[in-house]
Amino acid sequence: MPKKIKEFVKHGKVRIIHPIALTKKIEVYGTDGKLLYRRKSPIKGSKWNIFDALIYAPLLPLTRGVTIEIVMIDIIEKRIKDGKGSWRRKGISLHDRELFFWHENIIFKKPADYMQFIPFKKGKEFTSSLLSEQSGIDKWTARKALYVLTKLKVVKRNGKKGRSWIYERVK
Repeated sequence: MPKKIKEFVKHGKVRIIHPIALTKKIEVYGTDGKLLYRRKSPIKGSKWNIFDALIYAPLLPLTRGVTIEIVMIDIIEKRIKDGKGSWRRKGISLHDRELFFWHENIIFKKPADYMQFIPFKKGKEFTSSLLSEQSGIDKWTARKALYVLTKLKVVKRNGKKGRSWIYERVK
C-alpha cells in the first residue's frame, strides 16, 4: 500500500478514509429474508483503532500530500442463517454492512496532528503502561500507538526502566 500511495501522490493529493465502527448492531435473517433476531456487538471501536492499520505503514503519514481521515460511525451488520458461513459464527454468513449513524471525522494532515493521542505534557516521561492507564486503552494498543508515534517523531524513546521503554513527548 505505501508504494501505491507514493505513486498516487505524484499525480496529486491523496486522502485515505478509514472508517472505525464505534458500535455495531448485528441482525440475523433467515433464508426467507425474515428477521430472526437482533443484538448489539460487545466490541466497541475508538479513534485509537487507527493504529491497528498504521502499524503496517508507520511512515505513511510523513508522505507529502497524504491526508488520513478517520470516520467514526455506527454500523448494522446483516447476516444470513444459511449454513454456509464460518464455523465460528455457527454457519451464519455475512451479507452486508450498513451505515447507521455518522459521529465525526478526524483529519490528520501532519505528524503534529497525532499529538492528541499523548495526554502528557512535554518533559514528562511515561511508559506504555502509563499511557494505557491514562487513555483507557489496553496495553497492546498503547504499544502499537507508541511504535507509530515514535516513527512519526511525535514521541521519542529516552531509554529503559526495567523492561519498559521510557517515552517523552517531543513538542
